[in-house]
Amino acid sequence: MTILGTPFVDVGAQDAVLNIQAIKPSDTENSGGVSMLRIWNGSSYDIYTYYPAEEYGVGENEIPGWGDNDQNEADVDIDLGAGYWIQSAKSETITIAGQVSDENTVPIRAGLTLVSNPLPMDIDIQGIVPSDTENSGGVSMLRMWNGTSYNIYTYYPAEEYGVGENEVPGWGDNDQNEVHVTISAGCGVWIQSAKAETLTFQNN
Repeated sequence: MTILGTPFVDVGAQDAVLNIQAIKPSDTENSGGVSMLRIWNGSSYDIYTYYPAEEYGVGENEIPGWGDNDQNEADVDIDLGAGYWIQSAKSETITIAGQVSDENTVPIRAGLTLVSNPLPMDIDIQGIVPSDTENSGGVSMLRMWNGTSYNIYTYYPAEEYGVGENEVPGWGDNDQNEVHVTISAGCGVWIQSAKAETLTFQNN
């Protein structure tokens, strides 16, 4: 299982979305590879299955692609900055067809939100900035999947004295030490917040 996202949107799109069919595994012909995509909707997962040519594909033309349990072609838009799980039985490369967006903000809900870096570049974790950097009771935690478990980082707003020697708002470890972790382009992470906010992703 891998948590991914995409820094791309559909070519010519008016909204910052990408159709699920633009996400393609390197092996589109054989089963035993990428099999499932899960999108967190706030309380459960919306699940889509990948049907390679070997399994007759999706829709009337039976082409390789994402579909529902009845092998109907899925027509689902994934918002820029949304994260999703990809399940595969083997190592593969995912190709995403789209264009770069200039949008760098991602809304989050109260509770858990699965987000991804929407920028076409790697950034430091300190470049993920909540809309409220001054008060507790908002964004509190970032969980990053490492393949077997989560690396967990805490957000310290100014009200809680911030991180590092200068005690600025930012991400830190359990001892309030400032951390620097690379969030790759297209990397998905969980964000926990007590209220709805907006995250700004910036290349500091």
